[in-house]
Amino acid sequence: MYKGLGLIRKFIEFYFGCVGSCMKKILYILISILIFTTGCAYEFVSLRSQAMTYDSMPEEVEDIVLTSRGAAHFGTSLNLSMRNPHTLNPLINQDRSVDRVLKLIFEPLVEIRENMRPTPNLASRIVFAADGMSAVVTLREDALWSDGTRITSGDVTFSLSVIRSPLGSSIYQAITRDISTIEIIDSSNFRVRFSNPQGGISYALNFPPIPRHYYDNHINFSSNRNMMPMGSGIFRVDSFESAHRVNLVPNENRMMGQRPYIEQVTILITDNEQTDFTAFEQGIINILDTEATAFGRFSGARAITTTAYDTNNFVFLGFNFRSHLMDNRDVREAIAHAIDKEFIQESIYLGRARAATTVVNPISFLYNPGGAGTVTHGFNMEEVRTILFRIGARHQEGVLSKELSGLNLPFELRLLVNAESPERIAAAMHIKSNLEEFGMIIHLDIYDFETYLERLSAGNFDMFLGAFNFSVKPDFKPLFHSSNIGLYNHFSFRSERVDELLEQLDTARTEDELWSLMGEFKAIMAYELPVVPIVFTGRTLLSDARITGEMRPVLNNIFSNVAQWRIEWVN
Repeated sequence: MYKGLGLIRKFIEFYFGCVGSCMKKILYILISILIFTTGCAYEFVSLRSQAMTYDSMPEEVEDIVLTSRGAAHFGTSLNLSMRNPHTLNPLINQDRSVDRVLKLIFEPLVEIRENMRPTPNLASRIVFAADGMSAVVTLREDALWSDGTRITSGDVTFSLSVIRSPLGSSIYQAITRDISTIEIIDSSNFRVRFSNPQGGISYALNFPPIPRHYYDNHINFSSNRNMMPMGSGIFRVDSFESAHRVNLVPNENRMMGQRPYIEQVTILITDNEQTDFTAFEQGIINILDTEATAFGRFSGARAITTTAYDTNNFVFLGFNFRSHLMDNRDVREAIAHAIDKEFIQESIYLGRARAATTVVNPISFLYNPGGAGTVTHGFNMEEVRTILFRIGARHQEGVLSKELSGLNLPFELRLLVNAESPERIAAAMHIKSNLEEFGMIIHLDIYDFETYLERLSAGNFDMFLGAFNFSVKPDFKPLFHSSNIGLYNHFSFRSERVDELLEQLDTARTEDELWSLMGEFKAIMAYELPVVPIVFTGRTLLSDARITGEMRPVLNNIFSNVAQWRIEWVN
């Protein structure tokens, strides 16, 4: 999927050669300028049949001896960055950059892996009731806090109370909203009661517990314990220098999994993402998590390694159902066939994205390729012509038009796009170019984000290039439920059956039921076409080339296998 720029360039040249369009050559030049000279900020804004029991598979503990290997050495410090924290308590912290590094110090009850399925972590076993309304959770025997004491059920109940405390809006409040109560059975077992059926799997347990014996009566921003946290992760805090740095060392009491090769982690306090970028370029920090195409901004003065990973950031072409032409399903289908997703994926997102065939992420265990609802609208310019001919569209003085409700309507359409996203601007230019080959007139409206949102809310567009960052737990209501028209549902799309399906997806009792509902939902979306799925974007973990070992960043934890990283240098 991730090809070199030379191959991409050859692909573009071949593409242009096939269509023979001067306009597309100009488009290529403009795309290159947009992608390589502009930095952009992304908005980074699971179930089988009746299987109700999930067990974790404890990894072997590997004893690591750090020795020299020829001229190469391992160890020393991994340097990272984050914003100045108000707290290092993960349950009352609200800063995403701080949460990212706190994952080195704290472990969740369940973790989200590459396929977006929740998997037991501190929990060793989760047994769901037949109705999906509760589950008994067993903690791992080797789950310890960094002071060597056992993690208990009381710690979990205490942690939920902290998440729901009035101290602030915890980033884990949304995740845990489906939990009604947690009842202690004994020190290692507890029962979770849910407000909605969980279908045999629970995203609600994807939060890190904190030790009650350490934090009780110290849950406030002024407590020193909030800056010297006690966790269960692979590292523990060794020292904290206010507004300067946090130093981590391996957690010697962690019994789960492999011990780290890295001997120290230094987390520098920085002002903003641009400072991070500069610090990485200068070799002050070793890791930079950034938008997928940012590697084009580097001078190449020093060696770096890029590791791409998937996100749930969905890029799409949306239609305005209040527009006379866009309200016609055949017109939407014709436009869908005019979008070359492979071109957008490879040449605009430089291969750092996945072409989307449905609103479900291709990496998700819910994707089910070839299953129900996987009807796609592939790039096919002949199919565009066939559909336009079938619906009676005709050219008049070189402009395509169609008679609707007694009116002869020209295909003169406004395509709205956000000025802060060069990739989406380039994709909009590609769509404009393809549609104009059929005699359509496409006005490209490029506005700053505030104006873009205003025009979306006012319905002042025919089509728009948009992006939405879906939560890890599948929830399509914000975009497509009729109750959200005027909020995120800018399409003015309304379907009673879709509303019902979206509600039922939240309350599926088994994985089979979830698959069935998802299949019908995807089928309706493929037919109604309120959106044309384009790509799910990726992000890139940039690292100093001295950091070796396979890196496997995942959606909500770029340090998911940090124990296998090494730092190497040559004398």
